Amino acid sequence: MLLELILLLALIVAVGAWLDTLRQHDHALRAARHLCTNHQVQLLDHTVGLSALKLRRQDGRLTLERHYSFEVSVSGNDRQPGSLWLLHGRLAGVSAAWLKPPDAHSLDARSAVTHLLERISHDRTT
Repeated sequence: MLLELILLLALIVAVGAWLDTLRQHDHALRAARHLCTNHQVQLLDHTVGLSALKLRRQDGRLTLERHYSFEVSVSGNDRQPGSLWLLHGRLAGVSAAWLKPPDAHSLDARSAVTHLLERISHDRTT
């Protein structure tokens, strides 16, 4: 009886982890699409791939950071890499050579990316 209970609990945990991974993948794909739309590039293969999992300490708690990679085309016949990080289902970072600030005269690159991250996180919650 105890063994069956432990196996059932393990199965429930595994299914929960799998469902959470699917949900996080959807968030990452939505964020990549949003980035591509805002920067007028094409998301190739219409997908993102989980490339790393890391334990991070945030606010005194250990949490799982997911790193997703994707490729875009800037000119239509090239492939450029991009990466994004999710922490608690929220976009925590973006890295791509093709990222440009929306208005280079009024914003520096750091504030442009921060602004973009805030917009993506806000769009995800609405």
